[in-house]
Amino acid sequence: MRSLHWFRNDLRLRDNPALVESARASGGLIAIFVVDSKLMATPAGTTPRHQLLGAVLQSLSAELEDRGVTLLVETGPPSSVIPAVCQEYEIDQVTWTEDYSPYAMHRDDDLSGRLKEQGIRVRTHKSRVVFDYREVLTKDGRPFSVYTPYWKRWYARLEDQAPTADPLPRLRGLPARPGARKDPASAFQPPTLELPASTEKAAARRLDRFLERNVGAYAVDRDRPDLDGTSRLSPALRFGLLSPRQCVLRALDAARDDPSRQKGATKWINEIAWREFYSAVLATHPSAAQRSIQPAYRAIEWNDDPNGLKAWREGMTGYPIVDAGMRQLLRTGWMHNRVRMIVASFLVKDLLIDWRIGERHFFDHLLDGDPASNNGGWQWAASTGHDAAPYFRIFNPTRQGERFDPQGHYVRRWVPELEALAGAAAHRPWETPLMKGGYPEPIVDHAERRSLALERYKAAREAYEASAA
Repeated sequence: MRSLHWFRNDLRLRDNPALVESARASGGLIAIFVVDSKLMATPAGTTPRHQLLGAVLQSLSAELEDRGVTLLVETGPPSSVIPAVCQEYEIDQVTWTEDYSPYAMHRDDDLSGRLKEQGIRVRTHKSRVVFDYREVLTKDGRPFSVYTPYWKRWYARLEDQAPTADPLPRLRGLPARPGARKDPASAFQPPTLELPASTEKAAARRLDRFLERNVGAYAVDRDRPDLDGTSRLSPALRFGLLSPRQCVLRALDAARDDPSRQKGATKWINEIAWREFYSAVLATHPSAAQRSIQPAYRAIEWNDDPNGLKAWREGMTGYPIVDAGMRQLLRTGWMHNRVRMIVASFLVKDLLIDWRIGERHFFDHLLDGDPASNNGGWQWAASTGHDAAPYFRIFNPTRQGERFDPQGHYVRRWVPELEALAGAAAHRPWETPLMKGGYPEPIVDHAERRSLALERYKAAREAYEASAA
């Protein structure tokens, strides 16, 4: 049997059950990555996420080549590319890792049907999540809409059915045809920012360092952008350099080896479960990709404020913690999670700009941009999703900065105009005379905008309830 493994968001060799199945094929294996023209329409190769993807694919291609396996790189719709490659290489079986975004599920169902019509066996496996949207359900078999009971069920299942990983068999590659496209660099533009390490081994080393040095204090330090208190593994999980199963198993081992790590390890596993909760929400509510999950907030009156949006995007709002986060995003393709919540709240509830605009901006600039996590995070901040912050929870950006960056180290790093302001004074620059060519005044008054946001959310909810009566 000849097998084709279609790499997608599983760009690793270890703990990859779909690849393991292809590797067991007696007739040999060839691998492919399809640069899906629809997913690369923003535009191809120019976003940080695409740049990192290109680097990861180059690393994966080299590691596969060392094991005698070719990674083909083709551009186009998978529904036509995969069947054509199967015909060219006389493939009997195609394997891939399941993906639960609405687009991916529709695409995969269509492709599976086409391949089966050609007499080709299709085998799919779960490794993008520990438990998928069909495995963690309420007692009456429905998806959870609130995170806390979801987490309890998820963790109970983890304790009852600890996941295991099969080792990768020896790979036996099929020879590539002359002229086959094998260079990932040809499909992506060169990086324009400094990318994190893009190999599976580098991601594994970072996981080891985090569990050895940081996980014990994670429950406290994770909210501090001025500290190196998080794993910074979200890009690796996004592209599958590590599986969530690997991360969870390693964290459980670390807690068993040193009980002082238990609280931090459990909290970190909880964050992985949040990722899976959002994956389940989008899988079971595909319309969430275009609109608010809660119908009561689908008709909020949003502002058309191009100047405010520009200031937010460029990190020039006059609120230091907001501007530090937005500048970090533009320069590195990453932002601390606490700061993501702050800048999202500011866009939606201070500037009163539609959350979908912010969601798109994040997706275009984040190295770890993931449809489900990004959507879930924005709908949480906007109070429009499942288990979202109540609409009256509106972050005060100044107080958030003072609380989570108490000495102003994070703010001064990314907003150098404030470097002369010592300590927490960096969070209130309007109270201190600044140097020439200094920092802008706040573009809105937070107290005023908080009141206005409450009015608009309340009006939307009352209008919805009146229409439903």
